Amino acid sequence: MPRHPRTTGLEEWEGQVIVAAIRKAERKRGPRAALYRLYGADGTLLYVGITFDPKTRFWQHGDRKEWWWEVASNTVTWYRSRYDALRAETAAIEAERPLYNVRGLPQAD
Repeated sequence: MPRHPRTTGLEEWEGQVIVAAIRKAERKRGPRAALYRLYGADGTLLYVGITFDPKTRFWQHGDRKEWWWEVASNTVTWYRSRYDALRAETAAIEAERPLYNVRGLPQAD
């Protein structure tokens, strides 16, 4: 049984409103962000960090970190926002204890 034209129009309008609300929420969340892990040749987790641009961030580490020569591999996981990536980074640092992370670890008294 076909729907009444007004009902179809209302459903279409409601769908457009929902899509617009989702897009607005995504804009507020900001761009996607990556959580990356850097590993040594023996599989030791060296560092966990977040960035919007992993390639640029890796170049920065190469220029600034004495331990960069130890990095043999990496993993990158993308999150919907910097906030989501930051939460994942904090949890990873606390649970996995990367060798060279300083920020995010509980400080000794």
